[in-house]
Amino acid sequence: MYEPVDGQLADVLPGFGEKIAIDSTVVPTHSNPNRKTVSDPEASWTKKHSADSKDGEDEWHFGYKYHAVADATHGLPIIGFTTTAKRSDSPELPRLLGKAATAYNWFAPKYVMADKGYDSMSNHQAVLKRNSIPIIAIRDMPKGKLREGIYTNDGTPTCMGQIPMEYVRSDPEKGHLYRCPQEGCHLKNRKGVLYCHDETWENRQDNPRLFGPVRRGSREWKGLYALRWSVERVFKSLKQSRRLEDHYERGLRRVGLHIAMSVLAFQATALVHLRVGEFEHLRWMVRRIA
Repeated sequence: MYEPVDGQLADVLPGFGEKIAIDSTVVPTHSNPNRKTVSDPEASWTKKHSADSKDGEDEWHFGYKYHAVADATHGLPIIGFTTTAKRSDSPELPRLLGKAATAYNWFAPKYVMADKGYDSMSNHQAVLKRNSIPIIAIRDMPKGKLREGIYTNDGTPTCMGQIPMEYVRSDPEKGHLYRCPQEGCHLKNRKGVLYCHDETWENRQDNPRLFGPVRRGSREWKGLYALRWSVERVFKSLKQSRRLEDHYERGLRRVGLHIAMSVLAFQATALVHLRVGEFEHLRWMVRRIA
């Protein structure tokens, strides 16, 4: 209801929305969860990983979550919505894409980046159905365990001897070709043949979660995934200079309104900088006037 409108940014900023990043951040409520009677019954607890915490441990937070889509090239917010904190991130990815597509007729991202918290077959399929390419990290597996019996933890297929295969080339129709490593595996015969001639084509039709149009683990894939941090920088900026956490609100509706105003301030200042030609100051909160 209170979602900021950023259509003007798409009009004046080249490539805006072509590469997007998705994530969520916790916004606390102005309520003490330790009281016998909590003044904000809509708020809830969630556990989130924090890079700033001691030893990178998970931290518990009480309040709400802001689920957001950000432009990954320019580091600007596009759209989002607020839920209670206990809502899981992963199921919200299709909803975020749908909300953005409904709000903005220009929204047609080529790449969608997200961390392993969004790793699921349904999310990969949801991105592909919108003719976008998913760049989503795979959840960690126990050390040494092969994913689905024939893949390593990073999605590389293994040969019959369970040795990670080497990437050979890609084909738009067939997918990605992998081949047994030249040094061979324990299946090599006694005549000294080191190559077991085991090879396979992997494509997104067979397993869209592991094998997308951009080969997982390639330089291109890693470069795109590195842009995911743009949404983290958006959250940091919202908290440091747009008062995202500095409020006295309770309840989903009122906290959601506060978050929307915070995001709107971000978008509005970015638009002002663009209008006056201060591209290098795009994410600055205050415009300096000589």
